[in-house]
Amino acid sequence: MKKIFISMLLFLGVFSLSGCWITQHGVREGNIFKLADEGVICQTHEGELIKGGMSGGSGSFGVEPFNFTIEDPKVLALAQQAMTEDKEVRIYYHHEVGTLCRTETVDNMFVDKIEILK
Repeated sequence: MKKIFISMLLFLGVFSLSGCWITQHGVREGNIFKLADEGVICQTHEGELIKGGMSGGSGSFGVEPFNFTIEDPKVLALAQQAMTEDKEVRIYYHHEVGTLCRTETVDNMFVDKIEILK
């Protein structure tokens, strides 16, 4: 009985830390001004988005950037294109609780889709 209880606790602990709990979905618009490969053990693709961008005098420097992680290579390529061409984007993201070695950001925001706006 004690082994079953310990096994269940271990299973629940691993399950809760596996990144299976999506707690929030959302959409943000702005300009991507940073993309970086980060991580010592696990490589991740981290980015920052700011509303209005930082160029052309249209941006606001007092705004806190939105930090996110990109896992899909196709989405990463779109993000790199948008950043290079200084295009405004709309990102669709979700928040996960208990992610291990999948992100360097504290927020655990993962981008599902990016649209380049006209």
